Formats: sequence, structure tokens, C-alpha cells
Amino acid sequence: MLSLARDDCDASWRSVSAIGVVLFATWTAVEEGRATERIISPSGGNDTLAVRSAIIESVSGDVLVFSRGMFHLSGVLLKSGIAYRGDGAILSATNAGAIFTVDPDDSHDITIDSFCFLGNGASPMTGAITLVGNGSSNSVSDIRILNSTLRNNGLTFNFLKRSQISGNRFENIGVGGAGVYGYHLDNSSIDHNAFISVYQGMSIILGGVPKQGRNIVVADNIGRGISRMGIEIQGNSPPEAGESQNLLVERNRFSSWINPVADGNTIAYSIVTDGGDGIEVRDNYAQTTLKTGIGIEIAGSHAVAERNYIDGFDAGIIAYSAGDIIRNNTVINTARNATSAFGRNDIVISSNSTGKAENPVPPGVDDPGDRRCTVGRIEHQ
Repeated sequence: MLSLARDDCDASWRSVSAIGVVLFATWTAVEEGRATERIISPSGGNDTLAVRSAIIESVSGDVLVFSRGMFHLSGVLLKSGIAYRGDGAILSATNAGAIFTVDPDDSHDITIDSFCFLGNGASPMTGAITLVGNGSSNSVSDIRILNSTLRNNGLTFNFLKRSQISGNRFENIGVGGAGVYGYHLDNSSIDHNAFISVYQGMSIILGGVPKQGRNIVVADNIGRGISRMGIEIQGNSPPEAGESQNLLVERNRFSSWINPVADGNTIAYSIVTDGGDGIEVRDNYAQTTLKTGIGIEIAGSHAVAERNYIDGFDAGIIAYSAGDIIRNNTVINTARNATSAFGRNDIVISSNSTGKAENPVPPGVDDPGDRRCTVGRIEHQ
């Protein structure tokens, strides 16, 4: 688990006017049925106040469209019931804090779609998007983060629920940071994202409070150029019964680790919620040539690791809890054990292959590249 203190987690529009504005973004409103599409253009200066004003003017159901260009922003408080959409927009942080954030007591039914977020990277553990809330139903709930690039800083959250993180690209996040980092995820999915050149892909901590850790799906993500863990989902310490329920990690593909961490925690999939039920880790792929770390580790009540393909780690698959099952996996090129029950005699290990096998990665482009942070021919870092 990343060494980030728990307290650290608590902590528009296209212009229709031909008149240029130097210091303030321009915007207009276009009626589309009952909803209003508000379009804002960047000013060339600091756009934070203008964007905040536009959000205040918006009402539930509105769509805020950020037009093509560079917006300079910090601490923009998103309003519930609004869809925020980029149309070639690059959102550049003016300080080390978040670009988008929310009201902990009123943050629901929010969509963030098709942006390039440029954090300044000074604090890798701070999210370019920061969603910190509480356990109430209207706090950080029903949020969708889609089709966006988060560069230099990722996404951080607390108490995120009934939400989806899908189709995004997280890249260039420094030591100590992760693409997705948070506590108390519930009834949500993280799918079809790419994690490129980040210290860690995901770090999610469950447990400690009721009504969280349920029905989580982490699927179809890819990653490369990682130093620590690809996907880390940890339970509480000490473990709590039911800290995760129906946790599914499937069809993820991580490869090409670089600069492995000295503590040995270069792990593809660390799915260790000791008090959890219904944990399945299946059909995942992980490959490295470093012969260090672990391919998969699992813990929980009768957790299952099956049909995974693990290549090139120090250890292949390890299970820690009574009744765990390691079956029908392919584990090759390990420096030590292909599978391990960690000294227990109540773990099932069966029908695993340690012989050479055809690489099961599906055909097609592994990473299509990224153009969200490009204006004209200029790639913005």
C-alpha cells in the first residue's frame, strides 16, 4: 500500500462571439430541449473565476462544454447534476492542488468526459481530480470519469460510490503517486483505462466503515512502465469481516515494469482483503523480465485466482487465507515458486501449468496512443 496518510485523502464553453477576451473566458448558453449547453473558451490567462461563475449559473441537467485550447485552472468546484465535456480542451493546473474538486456534502450525478488534465506533478499523491466525500448518498456518488487523460497527477477519492472510471489514460505520475488512489470504493467499476509510465497503477483501500467495498469490478485495464504495483486493492488492518464483497478483477493486462521498488513490492495484482467475500481474480495477464516481485497475491474468504497468465516474476501466485483457490493458471519463468500457499495446508492449488504457453494477449494495438493533450501539432506536457 502506498505510504500516504489517511488524512491526506480527506483533505463551459465554446464562444459564439467574435470578440476576444484577454483575461476572462467567454461563454454563452444554447438551449437544447430542457437542458442548456453552455460553451466556454479559454482566455489565455487564468480561467478559474470565469469557469466557477459559469458553473454557478448552471442548473441540473446542463452540459458545460470546454472548447479547444488551454485553460489555466485550480480548485474548480464541480456542481451536482452537471455534465462537463471537453471539446479539445486542455486543463492545466496553476498550482500543486487539484484542478477539479467537489463539495463533500453535495457531489452526485456528475460526468467528466474527454479532457486533458495537466497536473504540475509537484505532489504526485494529489489528484488532478480529487473527489473527497463521506458516506451519505449524495456525497461523491453517481460520478462518471470518461475518455480523459490525466498527466503528472491522477485521480484521488474517498467514499466514491455508484461510479465509473472508464476509457481514461493515466501517465507520467512520479514516485509515491498512483493513477487511481482512494479509500472506500463501493458499487463501482474501473475499466478500459491505460496506465503508462506511472509509479503505481491503482491503490485502493477498503474497510474501516460500513456500506463500502461492495460489487467492485476492475476490468480490461492495461499498463506498462510501472515501478510498483499494477493493481493494489487492500483491506483494513486489522481485517474486518465483509470489508469487500463481490470484488472482481479480470482481463487486465500489465507488462514492462521498470525501476522496480527496493522493498520487493513490484506486484502485478495485489488483491488482499483478508476479511472479504466473493473475491475473483481471473483471466489477467502480467509479464516482466525482471524476476522480481509477485505476479498475483490474494487473500479473503475462499478467494479465487484462475485462468491468469503470469510470466517472469520472482514468485507467480501466492494465496494467504483459508479456503483460497489457485487453479488453471499459467505461470512461467519465475525465479522461485510458481504457486505458493504461504505455508498453509488449507489452500487449494490445482491444474496450474508451468510450461511454455502461447502468449494469450488478444491481438490488436495494446495502447493506441494519446492525442487529447495536443493542440495543433504541439503536445503539451
